[in-house]
Amino acid sequence: MTTQILIHVLPHEIDQLERILIQLKRSSKHLSSGYSFITNVVLNINLNDWANSTIPKKFFIDKFYQLEQLTKTWSKTEFYVSENNEVLGCVDHRRQVFNTTKADNVLVLDTDVFFSDSLLYHIVNGASLVKEITPLYIITPQIHKMWDNSWDELVNEKFINEPISSFKDVDAFTTADCLGEVNIKNIENFKFGGGWGTLISLPLLKMINIPESLGPYGLEDTFLMTCSSILKRKGINIMQFILENELLVEDNKFRFNPYKEYMSIIDRREEFKIIAHNNFEKELIKFGNSL
Repeated sequence: MTTQILIHVLPHEIDQLERILIQLKRSSKHLSSGYSFITNVVLNINLNDWANSTIPKKFFIDKFYQLEQLTKTWSKTEFYVSENNEVLGCVDHRRQVFNTTKADNVLVLDTDVFFSDSLLYHIVNGASLVKEITPLYIITPQIHKMWDNSWDELVNEKFINEPISSFKDVDAFTTADCLGEVNIKNIENFKFGGGWGTLISLPLLKMINIPESLGPYGLEDTFLMTCSSILKRKGINIMQFILENELLVEDNKFRFNPYKEYMSIIDRREEFKIIAHNNFEKELIKFGNSL
């Protein structure tokens, strides 16, 4: 079984990328034979005004490719730099890989998440089990209490009664962990964050393509969730599972940009969100009509 790991990184996130690639290397030591990985990472340097930045882009590119050498010690790699606007956001990257990968599964990670050393072992072993039930599956770790109660299906029982706002103060360095015996559990609804260690089977990705009209950033995870629900209502056996006690934590407490004073960043997130929102409903209708 081959799993392709996807990570989109902006230059000011290069240190976060280093940390997560080290974490993946540590996690790889628990893997058994029969599993292989392709780590696909894109460095998006399109959203910087380099002429008005103190640190040259070469600094980030050089470090990026040094990190590829680290990753080659345990995984096949596909590291590349986007500087011609072919990747303007994480959704561009995910769409590109979703449409071309030959791997059995895709595992999506944001650079600001923390997880235990045993996550890779448990998630690929989980995939080998659930594919016998259905080839159309999603597997996610559990999370800390987040945002609103609609996410509670993913929340580990240790944190289910925490105040919703508490996630802002969680120390991801010490909280992300394997908290006990890991069980794989089917949940009724589809709920996942795009880059929260979400693993999606290739057959499911081939059924639900991420439309070009959603643009570079935003709503691709909501589109996948909603389309999965539509297919399930049509009688297609799509299932989401959680890894009980594998806790992934998003770093909201210590995350910062150490390069802020030395780089001119072009922030187009709000522009890209508008594109995604303007096209979301019409793409859902189009998907529904295609069935």
